Amino acid sequence: MPKESFAERVQRWERMDAGLTERADELAFLAADHATLQTLVGAAKGKDARQEALKAELQQETQGLNQTVKEILALEKRLRSSLKGKYGASNEVLESFGIRPRKRR
Repeated sequence: MPKESFAERVQRWERMDAGLTERADELAFLAADHATLQTLVGAAKGKDARQEALKAELQQETQGLNQTVKEILALEKRLRSSLKGKYGASNEVLESFGIRPRKRR
């Protein structure tokens, strides 16, 4: 049997709520549980909405992070090139910048 989705569960809970509301007179002994069901379903729907908003925010932040990393990599490439141009590709001073100098032959 396939796993039940959150939306399917909510529909099932809302059908139960509707049935309990419709027959509230004859099911008065379930009034407390019915109220709890309504409260918990509302809370679950609110948490689901918040989770979806956080997923969207995460996606935006990930895209922003990826763009920033891309810019840093381009800047790093320019800096490495400039430092190698200034000191020479085999100068050991490059190590102080985290650049491995080319071995001399």
